Amino acid sequence: MIQITRAQARRWRAVLRRAVASGGGRWAGPTLVFTADRDGLHLQCATPQVAVDYHQPGALPEDRLTVPAPLLADCEGGKDEPVVLERGPGETVRACWHDGGVPQQQEYAVPEADPALNFPALPQRWLPQAPDFLPALKAVAQTAARQHVRYSLHRVQFQGKAGQLVATDGKQLLLHAGFRFGWSDNILVPALPVWCARDLPSTESLSLGRTETHVFIRVGPWTFALLIDRQGRFPNVADVVPSPAARRTTWTLTAPAAALLARTLPRLPGGQDAEQPVTVDLNSPVAVRARAERDGRTTELLMPESQVSGPALRCCGNRQYLLRALALGFTRFELAGADQPIVACDDRRTYLWMTLPAKDALPAAADAVRVSGVVGAQAGEELSVSLRPVSGPGRAKRTDVDGAVEPPWPRKGAAADTNGEPAGAVPKAVNDAQPPAPAATHPGLLQEAEALRDLLRDGYLRSQRLLAALKRQRQQSRLLNSTVSALRQLRLVES
Repeated sequence: MIQITRAQARRWRAVLRRAVASGGGRWAGPTLVFTADRDGLHLQCATPQVAVDYHQPGALPEDRLTVPAPLLADCEGGKDEPVVLERGPGETVRACWHDGGVPQQQEYAVPEADPALNFPALPQRWLPQAPDFLPALKAVAQTAARQHVRYSLHRVQFQGKAGQLVATDGKQLLLHAGFRFGWSDNILVPALPVWCARDLPSTESLSLGRTETHVFIRVGPWTFALLIDRQGRFPNVADVVPSPAARRTTWTLTAPAAALLARTLPRLPGGQDAEQPVTVDLNSPVAVRARAERDGRTTELLMPESQVSGPALRCCGNRQYLLRALALGFTRFELAGADQPIVACDDRRTYLWMTLPAKDALPAAADAVRVSGVVGAQAGEELSVSLRPVSGPGRAKRTDVDGAVEPPWPRKGAAADTNGEPAGAVPKAVNDAQPPAPAATHPGLLQEAEALRDLLRDGYLRSQRLLAALKRQRQQSRLLNSTVSALRQLRLVES
């Protein structure tokens, strides 16, 4: 007999699904092996690429049970209620537990064990890792390709001599340095989503080991054995990353400017296009532009809180990679040219992505809609975004990207823009390039700004309604699943 808890079943299933399966609904395999002895309780699960072991220390009566993976889904719960696993009649295993005070019992046919899928022998040497090893492994695994292509881009490369983790999907590349692996060669292992699992302890001790066939990663009670891919080919990343000497243009963001850009980028037009293009114009002032294919109107985000050193240039790229760089905490971007990769870097990490053709970069447009960031003067003050046409004289109504409307006149004590002009005013550079006409000459600009505000507000409300409907649908699905499970336990529904 082996005893676990319903909460343990839930946590184990969440980790195992991300380690040895692709996810989805009801997890159907591979098989689970429970072993109890003087060393404690072990739960092991193995596939040809990955093997997982969970160890709970403490002397226990010796026993060994092989069960199908769906057992965890059947008995999982949110509390530490006991689940008893024992041998049933014939070649079966019986699981018994209580659900809301109601006894539950389920029998499972013992699956046939595959000798080739035993957990591999552990390494003799383990090397402790720094706490940032697991977040780094998570980030590079998310960068790898999902499918196998010409190169093994669905792998993570451990560069032993350089102490680096590397992954790429052919369009983006992430390199994280500063580790000690204990070997000198470069090896490829599977890129696993398990490093993102919330039930994987992130504060436990981390250690790394290796044998001739596997790399072992130990995270607290969990041990993951990753098969080394000796046949796969991986690109030479040194040939992909432009040399520091060639990256002559540097774009640096302040923390408030990075937060503003991360909040605004997803809402710029063109997000539904295949490449989700966005133009970064590293001139004075720095501007980020986007345009939807359906209407051809350019929207421009001014970035007065950023700095550029080196030659001015204009490039175009997929906004999702810029968003990911910001999410990873990068605020420094270096470029060797408009048709060269954009390189985000800090002391230990390098993240780069390929640009789109330089001809796709959007130039400044006189009829563009301007989105200018206004950063509060005091620490902790929220960022606001003003929307108005570039050529619009006077003051239009201001609205932040969440739809909150501000009055068209300046607030008392409002902070000035970084160019020294009052918040909400058209920058001098724009006034010099295009002298303002009398307000009566353009009576439709204010109406256009108001229409844009109403459009943004309508989109926000529709997204909230869609989100609420999705939540209701998820609740109904969970209720249906629990009802079917209860009927199955009462044997009114065939297993």
